[in-house]
Amino acid sequence: MLFFLVHIAQVVRAGWNNFRAMVAGFEVVEDPAPMPSTAPRAAAPDAASGSGNPLPAVPPLPMRP
Repeated sequence: MLFFLVHIAQVVRAGWNNFRAMVAGFEVVEDPAPMPSTAPRAAAPDAASGSGNPLPAVPPLPMRP
């Protein structure tokens, strides 16, 4: 009986969503509103290449015959 009570207490402590995930095999997670990014912005694009890629242009590798 103690085994059963301990496990019921663990389920209550973990939360209903975790219990539902164990039974169903997947967890339902609500997508929160996106937060504004605080990461630094990428460097300005290379004006010479005009491709919008901030890295310098690299010639393609030669093809083997």
